Amino acid sequence: MRAPSLFNLYAGDQSTISTIFDPQTGLQDNIPQVNGGNRDLEPEEADTFTFGVVYTPQAVPGLSLSIDYYSIEIQDAIGALSAQQIVNNCFQSGGAECALVTRPDPNALPTEIRIASANYAG
Repeated sequence: MRAPSLFNLYAGDQSTISTIFDPQTGLQDNIPQVNGGNRDLEPEEADTFTFGVVYTPQAVPGLSLSIDYYSIEIQDAIGALSAQQIVNNCFQSGGAECALVTRPDPNALPTEIRIASANYAG
């Protein structure tokens, strides 16, 4: 289990500008983006399994062989999409990412894109 960091949860808004290609209008321009925290984040959870073996044969001095195996399955992974990914996902699926895009008119470029950490499937 990994809880979200204080930065993930409570980071203040920071403004930057990114060059974005908007598939909805077919135009490319510099679009303001606001990065900030997300107080709705849940902890990441993972099921992990590791196994390792080291073999050092006495017949061959200095030889050491090791085999390692690991399997990690993460649920609710914490991450953030880029501004371009948010615009693309909104255009392709009209999903939750559209709430992060401020667009005054459906035929106009976005005036702002909000970026924050979120819980993803895995």
